[in-house]
Amino acid sequence: MAILNQGFVQELNLDETIDEAKAINNLATGSISEDLAVFAGNSLNESEFIWVNPGGQTNTGYSFDVTENLFTFNSLIAYGNGDPIKEVRPVHLIADAVWTVSGLSGFITLTTNRPHGIDPASLPYPSIDIVNTSFDIAGSAVNGTYAIQSVPNNNEITITFDTDPGSIRPSSLYTSWIQNNDIFDLPNPLVSNPKIYYIVYSNSINSFKLSDDYVERGINTVVDITESIDSDLVFFRRNEVTQSSILNLIPPEIIDEEFSYNASGGGTIDEKFETLEGNIDSSTFLRTIKYRVDADNVFKQNIRYEGHLRVFDPSDYNSNISNIFEEESGVYILNPNSDPSDIQKLRAFSSNSNPWIDDTPGSTSGNLTTQSTEMNIGNLKLGTVGSTASLSGLQNVNAASNTDETVFTHKLPVKVNGETYFVLLRS
Repeated sequence: MAILNQGFVQELNLDETIDEAKAINNLATGSISEDLAVFAGNSLNESEFIWVNPGGQTNTGYSFDVTENLFTFNSLIAYGNGDPIKEVRPVHLIADAVWTVSGLSGFITLTTNRPHGIDPASLPYPSIDIVNTSFDIAGSAVNGTYAIQSVPNNNEITITFDTDPGSIRPSSLYTSWIQNNDIFDLPNPLVSNPKIYYIVYSNSINSFKLSDDYVERGINTVVDITESIDSDLVFFRRNEVTQSSILNLIPPEIIDEEFSYNASGGGTIDEKFETLEGNIDSSTFLRTIKYRVDADNVFKQNIRYEGHLRVFDPSDYNSNISNIFEEESGVYILNPNSDPSDIQKLRAFSSNSNPWIDDTPGSTSGNLTTQSTEMNIGNLKLGTVGSTASLSGLQNVNAASNTDETVFTHKLPVKVNGETYFVLLRS
């Protein structure tokens, strides 16, 4: 058997120990097995970065500048200059997936982000690969190769799936896709694997260009894409560990005292890799879940906060009072006493819109109404100089001087000609 730091005993005819890690450590001493584990499947290591084709939309955060050949992403971090791209893959991102029962089995209708280009009349239909989906019940079991059952329209296909997989998880929307390199084409002159491209002119945040090679301190020739991009694209970066990658983790002998080299944390190379892997996982999660403007997010967690919370409404969704109270997506202040099966919305949340409206705008008479079940009023200005205003719908209106004011429960301050008066109210 192997003896620590002495190799194998010759009398045992070099019989190896069952634990291969211990065997190699006995031969090379130290933790050589842990170091080699870094290189396990090294050439297969890769990461993916998705470009969502915006089509004719202009507010998704994604775009392609045909003049500059610049890809722009809705992201907080992007690939950097010199990163090798092992494959650019044309795909169609999944925007929705719904299972429907049919006889003793069923089928899934997949809705794609863009027209997929599959001709409904081109029988027999080709097969497609489903990648990265996750469902509430089936998990990732839907992923794989399927024959297309039907093509209802230019951005839908159906596949046979016997049992209900549940609802597709929100995190899978626009991060999962269908692919078939034989029917989904790359724009000229891009070609598929095994061609290697390089990232150039990247701002490392949300944009970059592609080049056939990379010059670190020089001018890089950009790939000139001459055709329109009809699909979504996935950029696969080659993440294999090289000698230079290891050397970059080792502090140099001469270093500025004010410069922190150990930004990745840890004292050993293994610990640094673990920290870097955690940072990458967190970044991937934040890109796909936390920060999005191109898809809805659903959160089941309770959120508590202190201070101000601001909601941006770039589409002016809350500017129309009818939108606020329709069964539409949005952020609302809810009635905590409402039944969970029938949650009541009190008002739109953090919007510049006013839930109070004039039911006869432009008229000299009318009512100020709201559909909110609870409300409050800050500063309310009724009319201008020369106009009149009144409170209607109140019963048993009396002057306060002619009744017992202690029976009232609320008072509404009203300023008239600079003087403040109070309208006393009770139920």
